[in-house]
Amino acid sequence: MRPPWLAAVALAAATALWSCSGHVRAAPPTTSAASTTTTRTTRPDFATVNLVAGTPAVPAVAVTPGPVTVAGTVTDQTGAPVAAATVSLQRIVGAAAGQTQVTSGQDGTWTAQGILGGLYRIRAWRPPDLAQPTATVVFLSPTSAPGPVGLQLDRYGQTNVRAAVSPNPPLLGEPVDLVVQVTSTTVGGDGVVRSTPLVGAAVAISAAGQWAVDGQPQQTTTAAGEVSWQATCEALGEQALSVTVNQGDPVDLAVPVCAPLPTTTAAPSTTTTLAK
Repeated sequence: MRPPWLAAVALAAATALWSCSGHVRAAPPTTSAASTTTTRTTRPDFATVNLVAGTPAVPAVAVTPGPVTVAGTVTDQTGAPVAAATVSLQRIVGAAAGQTQVTSGQDGTWTAQGILGGLYRIRAWRPPDLAQPTATVVFLSPTSAPGPVGLQLDRYGQTNVRAAVSPNPPLLGEPVDLVVQVTSTTVGGDGVVRSTPLVGAAVAISAAGQWAVDGQPQQTTTAAGEVSWQATCEALGEQALSVTVNQGDPVDLAVPVCAPLPTTTAAPSTTTTLAK
């Protein structure tokens, strides 16, 4: 009978030989720190539409082919149907989006066929004066028919008039430089609303308040959409000024109220009496 110590030596030798033959025993599992997952509770605003040119591109995702058909109507603010409007359907997946476009018919209806299901941002526009400032966000299920999606367009193309005086505020009896800029908002083919200078417009000035205006009362806007005069305020307080653009309705100018001239106070004289 072998002594117990000899059996232990034999077992150790066999174990070493097994390890050297290329078999490696698995290390016992290590305990790792528990991971913490933070869940966002603020829902992203997918309806926001950037109407400024130069929107950065995002990675494209697939929109077609798919089993979904979605339809709707395009109307203006009065409820009248809008024909020939571009309807953009953006399929959103994470931070990426893919897009397809259709055109509304004479009755304002539109249909997008054969698209994938998912979250969509839908918006319409028609150059040069109609656009939808806020997109309609819908989830299109691939297993159930979606309801009609109504899109309402706002009207653009109005003329905007801004005025500035220098110095500001105008001082009673002192001439100021008055600059009037005329711009027009238009909708581009990409659906972006842009404000551009109105070039070559006839702008006529009229003073209902106490203003003396030098120069020709009617001038033509420059490439920057600007006309200018020199004007002198002849009474304190709010004095009305207005312009007409291309013989349209008068537009009141937002000019500061006329302020009084600053008063200067003479420093008191100091008399020194010398002791005799």
